[in-house]
Amino acid sequence: MILTSAVDPDDEVIPPVPATPRTKLGDIWILGDHRVGCGDGRDGEFLQRVIGQGARVDAAFLDPPYNVRIGGHAVSAGSHREFAMASGEMSEAEFRSFLSDTLGAAARVSRDGAVHFICMDWRHMDDVSAVGRTVYGERLNLCIWNKSNAGSAFEPSCSWCSYTTRPLPSLQRNPSLARTHRSSEPEPLWNVVLPS
Repeated sequence: MILTSAVDPDDEVIPPVPATPRTKLGDIWILGDHRVGCGDGRDGEFLQRVIGQGARVDAAFLDPPYNVRIGGHAVSAGSHREFAMASGEMSEAEFRSFLSDTLGAAARVSRDGAVHFICMDWRHMDDVSAVGRTVYGERLNLCIWNKSNAGSAFEPSCSWCSYTTRPLPSLQRNPSLARTHRSSEPEPLWNVVLPS
């Protein structure tokens, strides 16, 4: 089905959700210059297929499951299905292993010096920090995304760490560039007003 824009956005017809999902594991949708893959983020071969053979990632915004139940935590119980994994059932050691597999796969398909922004709730910042040190080395920054409406499907605020996959040699040779690269820009507190 091809969707087209109507003159008046209120006249646009959104097709019903199919009874049988159209997308299945392993599918990759090409959307102009962008690709969306349906698969396991721990699978490096799948990630490479999504970005294209021989391509490398420059930056990634990663939002792995937080190892907390969705129902009763992020949304009212029963209004959203639980994630397939890391939905509160893992021990600390299992969750850190899961994060190591996930972040490690993303790092392996990234170029040297790529920046990864990794979302995590405050309850598991120690986990992502410990795993991040192992996978990436030094953390670049810690940001707090301050969301305006606590009643949304997300927590009122979300924390994330930013890491570089491997230090760039040019940063080691040029101290002023290293200071710029590791500066506090963007600001560590991001205020975002979401529609009610």
